[in-house]
Amino acid sequence: RQISSQGGGPEEYSSIRDFDVKDSLIVIMEAKKINFYLLDGSFERSIRLPEIGGNIKLLPGKKIMLYVGGDFPILIINAKGEILNHFLKPNLALSIGKTTAFDVLGDSVLFQTGAFGNDLWSYNEKTGQTKSFKLVNNEKALSTEEECKLIKEKGIRYADNPDVFNISQLAVAGEQLVFGSKYQNHLYINIGNARTSSSVVYQLYPQSQIDDDITYTETYICLQYVYAVSSSDKHFFSFIQPSIIRESLEEKQRYRDEINYGKVKELIDNLPDPDNANPILIEFNFKS
Repeated sequence: RQISSQGGGPEEYSSIRDFDVKDSLIVIMEAKKINFYLLDGSFERSIRLPEIGGNIKLLPGKKIMLYVGGDFPILIINAKGEILNHFLKPNLALSIGKTTAFDVLGDSVLFQTGAFGNDLWSYNEKTGQTKSFKLVNNEKALSTEEECKLIKEKGIRYADNPDVFNISQLAVAGEQLVFGSKYQNHLYINIGNARTSSSVVYQLYPQSQIDDDITYTETYICLQYVYAVSSSDKHFFSFIQPSIIRESLEEKQRYRDEINYGKVKELIDNLPDPDNANPILIEFNFKS
């Protein structure tokens, strides 16, 4: 289904900075305007933004959360575009390094305040209360303030230093919250469960402690896209090139008796040209 079209008309959008879908509404955000559409694609209305918008999240009660930068990086506005509340300070809310700024876990909207730092901010949709957390209990992980100083001194490429502990963007689906971390050329994945308040860390590289029994590729190849793609209310998403899957299936024929191995092989075999085919989208959850 097509949602309006690109252009300068009253029902069109000149660009898309972010979008969100909740209940019966689709919102598309430009730099200083939000267009509202119904699920059938029909235009409903538009509002002007008080600041240049970067990211958007629809909240209950016709409220909208925005990341805008500026003096108060996170705003909550009403259906008319009027500011109801604002949060954080400019040096405590960075959007660089993120494809999506906000994640939802239960009744809370989560925002990793740094680009690769350890600080997590949350806003409860029901109570309006905010909290701050540390993602990992590791003294080498950076606070947002420490990260801002490094960015000012060395730029965002500071994170390429193998001696810097950095945390990649969050991804949330259902009760699970996951994020990657990197330190001294080792890659890890952290998987937390909100219901049980438990978490576990697995090494992904150079030696993986978990197996990919969906595509049979090296685990870090598939999971590196979890943070760059998205997640739904219940599932994570990733994507991978069919040619990579084909090579992995040949290398891991020891799994050929597994049911899923046969399904994946049939999918790849039915592609006329795996080398030039579009990426395959994968929907999944982490096993407990």
